[in-house]
Amino acid sequence: MERPLPECLNPSAGGTGWIPVLDERDVAVRLETEGITDAVARSDFGYADTWDMARSHYSRLSAFRPALRPAAKKRIGLVEHLNGMSFALPLLVCCLAMYLFGFSLWGGDIASDLAAAVAIGTVGSFVVTGGFVQAMARQALFHAGSGEFRMAAVACRRWCVHGLAALAGTALAGLAVNAYFGSLPSPLNWIAVAFHLSLGALWLASGILYMLGRNLLVAVAAALGIGLVAVMHMLWEVPLLTAQVSAVLVAALFSVGCAVLLFRPLLRKDNGRVYPQLLGRTLYLVSPYFLCGLLYYVFLFTDRLMAWTAQVGSASLPLEFRGNYELALDAGLLAFIVQVGWVQSSTREFYRRVKAAQVSLDITQPALFNRELGRFYVRRVSLFLPLAAAASLAVYWGALGIPLFSGPAVRWMAA
Repeated sequence: MERPLPECLNPSAGGTGWIPVLDERDVAVRLETEGITDAVARSDFGYADTWDMARSHYSRLSAFRPALRPAAKKRIGLVEHLNGMSFALPLLVCCLAMYLFGFSLWGGDIASDLAAAVAIGTVGSFVVTGGFVQAMARQALFHAGSGEFRMAAVACRRWCVHGLAALAGTALAGLAVNAYFGSLPSPLNWIAVAFHLSLGALWLASGILYMLGRNLLVAVAAALGIGLVAVMHMLWEVPLLTAQVSAVLVAALFSVGCAVLLFRPLLRKDNGRVYPQLLGRTLYLVSPYFLCGLLYYVFLFTDRLMAWTAQVGSASLPLEFRGNYELALDAGLLAFIVQVGWVQSSTREFYRRVKAAQVSLDITQPALFNRELGRFYVRRVSLFLPLAAAASLAVYWGALGIPLFSGPAVRWMAA
């Protein structure tokens, strides 16, 4: 009875997982992997050796192209877009709360000196925690992608602890610097510290939910916090800033609780162990992501700091919070929320096409690979530009109709 050909020489039997051969040596390696030694090639298949068998079949195999792997069920375009927008839902919730109630989780209709203290604490919380959140997400996603959910949980806990320590350290350093220069008199310095610490804790906790892909829970945490502020301030007549700091801490605890509950079923599936990691290697691997998170918020808030420190009037503080400027930025951010859904859905579709092209194209066809993906990129950008313009104009004209802008300068900033 003649022995059937090895699976590596029978691509039709190998299914869509069969990878095109590179050269004769590749065929020989596949044969040896299946146990076809020189002796087996001679006795069972009548070839001089494994190399002779590989050379005989290479021309046939090199001409074979496997069928494409069945594409995974695609989400409807609108669903993908809404899923991308869910990343920015907390921002939308806060903007709507500011319009409806005159306050949000932070900020609101308060005196300019109080607003300046809140602004300093808010900006500091973003800048200090941005790097820790990005580093945590990078390391935790790496472990989760490898099925090491215990290590992913450990990474989240460690980076959150480091982030809280950095928040405390920068708060103490800020108090020391302020004591020397006297920029923020008491109790403004303590208000800045309170928002710096509480909001920073919320960003760290919500970072875990974003890493787990639970964007809606972050929006729920924001809505819960805003609802608590409304109850405490409007019904119980608690001072607005006290209510906001308390609500932010509750939202942070809610996010931590959700993260713990989400990790529990993942931990039950992981039978691995928690192993030590080299500090130098960890810092080397996550340092680009840490710097990205840090510099992103430095860049994001640079324009605000320039606007708040522009001495266009008399102010008792070196920094003057300008609500009209923030209002214009909030209008622009509403348009951004619509646009970011398209960006995220396009990114996911891009990587789906990368995987499909890797299966359907040969390794010797890099030009075709690049051309196909380049066409997709150009097509998505050409569709994005009119969408971005329409969303921006709709938000701008809607704000004019409310009316939301207080003057020409604010309208120009929003535009």
